[in-house]
Amino acid sequence: VQLPLGTGAGEPVRVELGASLSADLRLAARRLRATPFMTALAAFSVLVGRMTGLDDLLLATVVAHRNDSDLEPLIGCFTKKVPLRIRVEGDPTFAELVARARAALVGALAHQDLAFDAAVYEGVGQVAAQHGIVPQVSVVFQGEAPQRERLALPGLVTSRYETGGASREERHFSTTDREGPVWGDGIYLGSFVLVSFVDAPDGMALVVRGVFDRPAGRRVLEAFRSLLVAVVAAPSEPLSTFAVDVAHPVGGDDVIDVRGFRSRRSRLEAALGRAPGVAEVAVVVEDGELVARVAAAGEPPPTLAQLRQALWGALPGAPWPARAVLVDGTPLGPGPPATLLPAMWAELAGRPVAAGDSYWQDFSFLPVLAEAREAGLAITDQQVVRCRTPEMLATAMAVAPLPRD
Repeated sequence: VQLPLGTGAGEPVRVELGASLSADLRLAARRLRATPFMTALAAFSVLVGRMTGLDDLLLATVVAHRNDSDLEPLIGCFTKKVPLRIRVEGDPTFAELVARARAALVGALAHQDLAFDAAVYEGVGQVAAQHGIVPQVSVVFQGEAPQRERLALPGLVTSRYETGGASREERHFSTTDREGPVWGDGIYLGSFVLVSFVDAPDGMALVVRGVFDRPAGRRVLEAFRSLLVAVVAAPSEPLSTFAVDVAHPVGGDDVIDVRGFRSRRSRLEAALGRAPGVAEVAVVVEDGELVARVAAAGEPPPTLAQLRQALWGALPGAPWPARAVLVDGTPLGPGPPATLLPAMWAELAGRPVAAGDSYWQDFSFLPVLAEAREAGLAITDQQVVRCRTPEMLATAMAVAPLPRD
C-alpha cells in the first residue's frame, strides 16, 4: 500500500464508524459466522487489492500470544506478529471472502508459536527466501475498555497519556536495521502501515499509524469506512460490485508477476537504478525468478547486494531480484558466503545442501558457523537468528548499513 511518506512518525489518524455502522457490522459478522475483526479484515483485503492491483495479499496481524493458561498470571507484553495470506482472486462474494479471512486468521492463531520468518517461509515458499517477501501492512484488533477504577498507589496517581509523534522514534521498514534486510522482528519492523480496528464501548473506529502523509491516511480510512457500509449491506454480492474511491489498480504492461506477487515494473526499475554504478536496469521474470539485467556505469560493477539495498531503501518490502546479470551475461552474486556456507555445510553433513535450505532444521549447521567464523567471515549471532537460510545470511552479511535520517 503506497501512501506518501512523511518526514517522521506523526499523530495517529482516527475515523469513527458510528453507532449505526458498528451495530450493522456486528450483526453481519454473526450472520457470516465470523467476528467483527474477521469481517473488517476481509473488507480491508478488498481495499488493499483495489489499491495495489494484487489478488494474492500478504498482510500481518498481531496476536496476544498468551495461548497457554500458565501465562495468564504473568505480567508483560507477549504480543507477536503473524503473517496472513489472503487471496481475493476469482471475484468471490464478500461472504466467501470473509470465510477466507476467517481461515487465514484461525490458521495464524493455531500456529502462532511458529517463528515469524518460518511462518512466512512455510506460507509463501521458496519465493520468500529468494525475493525477500515480507508483509508490508499490519492489521490489528484492539479493544478499548472503560477504566472503571482509577489505579492509585501510595504517593502515585496514574492517568492515560498519549505521546506525540515527535517525541518517539518509530521504525517501519526493514532497511533501517543496521545489519541489512531482515524479515521482521517486533511489531512494526517490516511494515509500512499499522491499521487498528478498535472496538470501543461507544462504537467502533479505524486508526492508522505510520510514517506517511496524514491526509492520505485519512482518505484511505474514509474509503475503508465507505466500503464497510457497502459490504455489510450486501455480503452476498461479488466483490466487483463494490466501488473503492481510492482505487489505483496496477495493470497493463507495467505489471510483473513473481510467482503470484505482482509489482510495478517501472517502480522496481527506478529503485534499482539508484544503486551505485548502475547506468540502466531492466527487470524480467525467468523461470519464476525476478532477474535484474544491469548496464554498469563503470568499474567495479554493482553487486546484487547493492541492488537489493537500493530497492529496499526506496520500496521497503518489495520483491527483490533473486539474480542479477550484466548485459554481457556476467552474474552479479552477493559474495562468497552465498556459496561458501552451503559448501561447508554439505561437506560436514555428508549430503547435498542448497543455498535456500533452512539451517534451523539441521543442527549440523552450528559447527559450520564456528568454522566460518574461524575462516574470517564476520557472522553475528543477531544475523543468524534473524535469517533462515545460507542465502539470506549471505545477503545480510553483504549489505552495508543504510544511513539513518
